[in-house]
Amino acid sequence: MDQPGDTSRLSSPLDPFLIQLLVRVQFFKDGFAHGADNRQVAADLDWPSDFLEVVFTSARSRGFLVPVHPPGRRGRVRWRPAAKCWAYFHIDSGLAASNGVAAPLLNMDHSMEGVSTP
Repeated sequence: MDQPGDTSRLSSPLDPFLIQLLVRVQFFKDGFAHGADNRQVAADLDWPSDFLEVVFTSARSRGFLVPVHPPGRRGRVRWRPAAKCWAYFHIDSGLAASNGVAAPLLNMDHSMEGVSTP
């Protein structure tokens, strides 16, 4: 049986990074403001900003992030993890929200060492 955060069924080389981004993004109270929050998230995950853009685009195009429109923020789209992302990665969203899996996933050894970036 798969364990929460089990990465054995990952289908994309970006999946470990997607998990880290999704766990981090869910902690924004009003959702992740793509653009405005990029610098903070990139720093928190120790990623180059261009790499954050790649992972964000992958998460959005795969439907792992859904747009939300918080009250009082007209025209400003923010993003939250979709329920299906937790099921896809076999992660209990309650555990992720309570930091039960966030710490191990955010600390997974998926450094950018050896990855060439422009």
